[in-house]
Amino acid sequence: MRWYAQAAVSANWSVPSTRRAPSTRIARVRVERYDDGRDVVIACHNCDDAPCIEVCPTEAITRDDAIRINAEECIGCGACVNARPYGAIWLDPVLEVAIACKLRSRCVPFCPPEALQIVND
Repeated sequence: MRWYAQAAVSANWSVPSTRRAPSTRIARVRVERYDDGRDVVIACHNCDDAPCIEVCPTEAITRDDAIRINAEECIGCGACVNARPYGAIWLDPVLEVAIACKLRSRCVPFCPPEALQIVND
C-alpha cells in the first residue's frame, strides 16, 4: 500500500463507542489494491436510496447529514454489508458490528496526489 493511502486510513481512526474498550480503534475507510496495482480508498457514497438503511432489522443505520451506524443497536447480522453497492460497509471482525466512513473528510488533507475529496451534489 502506498504511504499516502495508509495515511488516509490512519487519519480516519475513530474513538470507539462505550460498547468497546477505550484502547480499541477502528479504521472507517479501507484501501483495496486492484489487480493492476492501484490502491483505491473505499468509502461511503451516501446513496440517495441507501439500501443499507432499508435492510437493517434493528434500524441501527440512519441518515442525518450522512449515513450513520449506531454500534450500540447493530447486531452484526451483515444485511447491510450484502446490500451496499460500493463495498463501503463491512463487519469489524473483532467487534462484530457494522462500520463505515463517517464522511468527516479527515483523510483528504493526507492525500498528496489530491485524489480524495468530499463532493456535495
